[in-house]
Amino acid sequence: MTMIELKQFHREDFSRLIQWVPNARFLSRWAGTNYVWPLDTQQLSATLERTYGLRPPHYMFKVVDSGTGESIGHIELVQVDYVKRTGHIGRVLVGPVECRGRGYGKQILSKLIAFAFSELGLKTLTINVFDFNKVAIACYTSIGFRQVEFKKNVQQFGNETWNQMLLQLNRTEGKYERVGGSKTLESDARIIVATNRNLDREVVEGNFRSDLFYRLNVFPITVPPLRKRVEDIPLLVDHFVQLFNKKLSKHVEAISKPD
Repeated sequence: MTMIELKQFHREDFSRLIQWVPNARFLSRWAGTNYVWPLDTQQLSATLERTYGLRPPHYMFKVVDSGTGESIGHIELVQVDYVKRTGHIGRVLVGPVECRGRGYGKQILSKLIAFAFSELGLKTLTINVFDFNKVAIACYTSIGFRQVEFKKNVQQFGNETWNQMLLQLNRTEGKYERVGGSKTLESDARIIVATNRNLDREVVEGNFRSDLFYRLNVFPITVPPLRKRVEDIPLLVDHFVQLFNKKLSKHVEAISKPD
């Protein structure tokens, strides 16, 4: 699967997003009552206005294929409360039909969760989903969202009446539950992990749990490989010379350089 990144949504992205919404039913499933059919630039402009400023209550992102630079989706973070440290995820969309059902949704959500928790410092995220959308529910719960509310008959579409679930995800801060347990336990520990793997890619390929990744990915530090910082080699050599001198009771003063 292709690696993706989230980039700020702009006015020039309006037409592409509008093209991805083919009919009124699709619009209702995707945006609820926030937009009316047909979706147009005026409605999107009104939403985009809420994203301006230093600490906006609303963020709009386009999902970009890291390899090609093409937009393949959309996601928003709304109702951001910087005091309560809460936010709501909305309007998740994988645009091109050929890209749907291939796991992009989980990757998009993981990116937004990392942004909300790590960059904005939020503690709680919520998301709404209609109860008939089993694929989306499975995606959200696999990441760690849990149902906290169920509302009947929240929306009408033609002769249909839709029920809605509210799911919630809390950032873990000193509290946890054992796998299979129901009791909340407390701990006072700081966990530091290191890897030589690209965990973004490992999550996409199903080799690393996405719910664990966003919990660990709070303050990432990327260290370039030694081949890209050869100027550090003399410092490392000096360090190990002193280390092994002490350990082995030697008095090596220097190591000759290769020709």
